[in-house]
Amino acid sequence: MFIWSLCKTERDKNPKSALEMIQFLCDGSPALRLVFYLLGKWRILEALDPALKSHQKVVIAVSSPTSAWFIELILRRALIGVESFHSALSGLSHEQRAQVTREFNDPGISRAAESQLAGRALRITSKWPLTILRCNVPDSHYAFRVWRQSTKASLQLAVNARGENIRELLLRELNKLQSRVDACYRSSEGQKILQEIHNFERRTRAEFAKLTDGRRKRQRLDSPKPASTNLAPRSKPKKFNIESSEGHVDEERNRCEDPDYTPENDHNEDEDSEQELEDSEEEDDEDRDDVDAFIGQMAFGDKMPWQLFVAEEQPSDQKREKMSLLTPDRKWEEKDLDTQEGRPNFFI
Repeated sequence: MFIWSLCKTERDKNPKSALEMIQFLCDGSPALRLVFYLLGKWRILEALDPALKSHQKVVIAVSSPTSAWFIELILRRALIGVESFHSALSGLSHEQRAQVTREFNDPGISRAAESQLAGRALRITSKWPLTILRCNVPDSHYAFRVWRQSTKASLQLAVNARGENIRELLLRELNKLQSRVDACYRSSEGQKILQEIHNFERRTRAEFAKLTDGRRKRQRLDSPKPASTNLAPRSKPKKFNIESSEGHVDEERNRCEDPDYTPENDHNEDEDSEQELEDSEEEDDEDRDDVDAFIGQMAFGDKMPWQLFVAEEQPSDQKREKMSLLTPDRKWEEKDLDTQEGRPNFFI
């Protein structure tokens, strides 16, 4: 009744049922009408499904905290369970509301925030298929939002086209931005992040050195010795009787005159040496795989320096926005706009 008392006109009559109250509240709110339509279509307010033992869910995303507060208030008045996130309307000051408007008009922040909607819905545990609907009403705030997003998309397409005028504009804007980048690097917060990067690189080099030193040490200790050192000393054979009286090779008596030598012992010693060699080769292969994987990780980090910024402890969005990933004290030129992938460095 609070909302009704604020919004009623002289022609509006007092609602006599919950349905009349809902009809009154939905007048002028396409988003609220869509919510009630989905609640009825998917039978979310009915009893639990006897097989699945759970309800379906509706996730609503709006661009204005006021709209979120209004939808939450109406659904709670209709005894429908609802929770609102990231829309603490009572705690928003005038400056915070202005910041929300600036973020909406910013192409990068707005696009990233909108792209999270489908991902958040996918992360919600549910046993039903996910359906994503977008509400668009002509001549309304929804239409204005679509127009703004189209403008942002057109700008992105123009940048990706890389015409001559666009490249000149990019160079001019990057050089204009460089002063802010330099100031960011000289700030205390920027120096703190750079120190964290330096500590991470130092730990990485220490781990790599420890891993490679251990591999070399194991190779020296586990390397197989020559076969002659593992065998007992033998006397030099004095005589070989190749032909016997029967005209064939006498292998039982005349192969070797050494009394300590037996073919069985020689065969066993060879097998042991081969087994030790195979074991050492397998250990070397495992160590080599570990080192190669570690080197690959370091090479990946060298090719993409931004990985160092988000390693281990990721900074907040505000800190990441302040600490630019561009290098300090730089004069942007035409060649800096291209990389091996055909994209500028600041888009990686």
